Amino acid sequence: MRMKIQRGWMIYLKKIKITLAIFALFFSACSSKYDYTIHKPKVLYKPSLAALDKLNKRNLGKRYVWAEEGPYCFDCSGLTYFTYGTMGIEIPRVAKEQFRVGTPIPKSQLQKGDLVFFDTGKYFTGKVTHVGIYIGDGKFEHASTSKKGVIISSLNSPYYKRRYLGARRIYNFTPYYQNRFYTQERKEQSNQSSSLSYMSGDTF
Repeated sequence: MRMKIQRGWMIYLKKIKITLAIFALFFSACSSKYDYTIHKPKVLYKPSLAALDKLNKRNLGKRYVWAEEGPYCFDCSGLTYFTYGTMGIEIPRVAKEQFRVGTPIPKSQLQKGDLVFFDTGKYFTGKVTHVGIYIGDGKFEHASTSKKGVIISSLNSPYYKRRYLGARRIYNFTPYYQNRFYTQERKEQSNQSSSLSYMSGDTF
């Protein structure tokens, strides 16, 4: 009887050790010790809206850890660096350097995939301290804080609206749709002009 109890306890303790080892392995990937080594992400997709949406959904809710660039946890520029790098697009690792590349884009012309930049410092000085990825409808995904992790926020929220510095387009994810809508708009304008001209008796 005693042998059976001891054997049961040994099996139970063994299971606990295995469980603790699994947890330790998982959390070691996002330990609080800063890793200053830049880990280049593995290229998994070609640049596309589908790939961008897939990565945004996959990273949503992951932990914020300063100086990390994925795949299990991120800081703000680490998230953008990882997302673009996974699609084979190389950008600088730090937010202020990311702000120096790409094409400046007015806020009214933002498209999915554009990088949006902010000054989130205690005192607003106009220096880039935060970056996110625009996902459409006035919203962006970003690695926010250690308490919130990777979340979606609104550009129109009082906090981010006040601290917005600008946007950069690193890659145009929607040229086909732009061209299609532009061509359709031109056709409609042309048809309207032709109809008006015909009604007025003008010829070409």
